[in-house]
Amino acid sequence: MAERLEHANLCVHDVDAVVRFLKAAFPDFQIRRDAEEPNGWRWLHVGTHDTYIALTEANPEEKRRGTPYKGRPGLNHLAYEVSMTLKR
Repeated sequence: MAERLEHANLCVHDVDAVVRFLKAAFPDFQIRRDAEEPNGWRWLHVGTHDTYIALTEANPEEKRRGTPYKGRPGLNHLAYEVSMTLKR
């Protein structure tokens, strides 16, 4: 198996604008999932069968900088798939 970026998880101010940009840059990208959290924040996956970008709507009330998953715009995580050989 070749190593690859499986997905990226980002928090953004305007989910629809980012989707438009990504679909223009990557014409094969489609919305794979579009949902709403119980707190009302929207999130979605946009990409292909093999890779995608997870977008979460930013929380304008969150004041602390640099805390992933708290609603500040930015990168939450990158998910890679890698080959691994276990030695016994």
